[in-house]
Amino acid sequence: MKKKTKKTKDISLLDIVPLELIILDFHAKDKNDALKQIANLFYEKNIVSDRDGFYENLEMRESIGSTACQEGVAFPYTISETNHDVIAGILISREGIDFDDMWGGLTHIFLPKTGREERWKMDHNTYLYYLSRTSSLAKIKNFRDELMKAKSADEVISSIKKGEEELLKRRNKGYVFE
Repeated sequence: MKKKTKKTKDISLLDIVPLELIILDFHAKDKNDALKQIANLFYEKNIVSDRDGFYENLEMRESIGSTACQEGVAFPYTISETNHDVIAGILISREGIDFDDMWGGLTHIFLPKTGREERWKMDHNTYLYYLSRTSSLAKIKNFRDELMKAKSADEVISSIKKGEEELLKRRNKGYVFE
């Protein structure tokens, strides 16, 4: 029997963010340290099998241009040796980290993503949808504010649900971010 797959618009960010990749007290000295810590986290949680290779891939992607945006959010991503099609984390830095934001601000919310290279080559749409979903959510000030106030992973999950509901309302009104 064929396995049913979700339609792209039915996909939720909650499908790719496991609780163990929600970090509410992310600390790093600078961009390089933040990338190392993301690589360590994904390695320690058995998401990637090659910590150094993952770090080098993140660093290489960031050398093209910072994934930090004006809203104090960064989207570091790369392919990796993983069993996951797409997987992401949510890391909150209350004090902020200099992540080479072209506007000069500090980055407080990190949404790192990775996935299997074979899967990304076969299905760009799913990956691009998640990238679009995370960037659309990041544009909603209430979503960012709720993440910054979150005191537990459950509150982060609740914030994602509220943010995705807001995106659906906006889409139904004809105002589309994604």
